[in-house]
Amino acid sequence: MSTSSHSNYDLYSRIDPRVAQVISRWGLEDGLYVFDSSTASSAEAASSLSVDVDQIGKSIAFKGDDWFVIVLISGALRVDKAKVRAVAQSVKMASIDGQSIEKNLGYRPGGLSPLFIPDSAKLFVDRSIENFETIYVSAGTTNSVVALSRSAREAIFGSERFDLSMDVSGNLEEN
Repeated sequence: MSTSSHSNYDLYSRIDPRVAQVISRWGLEDGLYVFDSSTASSAEAASSLSVDVDQIGKSIAFKGDDWFVIVLISGALRVDKAKVRAVAQSVKMASIDGQSIEKNLGYRPGGLSPLFIPDSAKLFVDRSIENFETIYVSAGTTNSVVALSRSAREAIFGSERFDLSMDVSGNLEEN
């Protein structure tokens, strides 16, 4: 595992350059981790960091009416597309495949970072990411993450949070 004990240049050269700029601008360098193994799934990231999967902030992409929608949600939860459609005020909300993520959002599948969102997309943050003081999100590659404190999340993403997850039983919650 490579961690923030390496030089910033060494770590920055191994992550998405757009995300590296955001990390630098917000002073998040000490929370940057680059691994030799995959962190593409929430389970892989949690295992690499030795944290609970709930502490992983996963980014899930959808195609709305005229733009892409990215949901940042706890790694242990599933996204309720009906809730996303309502919050995004979109008639349709379709899941997109890895090829579409790479072509339209510029990230390989498993590396979608909420820290740099293209103009063609909108980010919605689920309230589940506030359950921990620190969460970990992708740094734009399939083997990197960055730690975000509660104050960093509010500074970067604003304070608005939404209920976008399915309930615990897997059934859709009533709206």
